[in-house]
This record gives sequence, C-alpha cells and structure tokens, in this order.
Amino acid sequence: NFENIFKAISLSLVVVALIMEFASSHKKYEKIPDCPHYHPNSELSSQPGFYPNISNDQLLAANELIYLIESGKLNFNSGDEVEFLKLLRFLRARKFHVKNAFKMVENDIKWRAEENRENLRNEMVDEVLGCNVTDFYKYFPAWIQGHDKQMRPVSYRQFGHFEIWNVLKLTSLQ
Repeated sequence: NFENIFKAISLSLVVVALIMEFASSHKKYEKIPDCPHYHPNSELSSQPGFYPNISNDQLLAANELIYLIESGKLNFNSGDEVEFLKLLRFLRARKFHVKNAFKMVENDIKWRAEENRENLRNEMVDEVLGCNVTDFYKYFPAWIQGHDKQMRPVSYRQFGHFEIWNVLKLTSLQ
C-alpha cells in the first residue's frame, strides 16, 4: 500500500515536472514586459511581486499561468487591461502558487459568464444599478475624497443617512 502511494506521488511529480519544463520552454515572457508604471507616489513598485519588482521565479510563474490559460483556451484578457499585470494580480492573490491562481482565473471567468459581467469595466454606473445614480445617492450618500498613499481613491459613505427601503425601490440586491 505504501509502495502504491509512493508510485502515485512519484508519477504526479514527474507529470508536474514535465508540464513545468514544457511551460518554461514555451515562454511568452522572456523578460519583464514594458507596462504602465504605478503613480510616482505609490509604494507598490518597490514591493515584491508588483511591477517592475518581479523575481525570476515570479516571471516563471506568470509564464506557467499564461500557458495554462492559453492551453485551456480561456478568454482571460478582453484587451482592456495589461495582460501581464492581470496575471500578477491573480498570482499575488494566491502567493504565486500557479495551480491555485489558475483555479481562481477559471472561477473568475465562469462567474463573469454566468452573471453576464464580461464587460463590467465598460458599463456605466446607471447600467449596473439599473437606476439613475443621482437618485441612488439621495438615499445612499457617498463620495470620493482624496487618495491613499498608493494613490487609490478614498471613498466615503454616510451610513447614518442610508435609506435601504428607498434604495430597494430603485434597484435590487442583484
């Protein structure tokens, strides 16, 4: 029984090694590609795993992930994002574990297809909410005020003035 388990583990390791070897020999990214930089005040570019601070192992992980995505013929990038940066986002979320990142990509693509959200980035707020955004903000006051240290917008909401019953008259929880 122990011998069969050992053989199965050995076989699995060989298969994974062959896939990794094949993926590394079919590199889409020989080096870190040119991508838009973060805001000059952002600290992200100096942190490991964020562009352009990518190690060779992280670059290899990006190549392995894009190989799996392309092999599976998944519709990963609609062209509105830089592919390499999108790969890094999924890899960072799974600590650069390629199999887990790939599963996350598959789930993301599946959810977007099921919920008809492939073009979510291109939809207007009114389209997503299904109502006039000005009316929505009457019952749920919110605004953008400034930026954090990484230059992301800071959003404020006045939950004390949130009128859920009126919001639900305008839109649904879906």
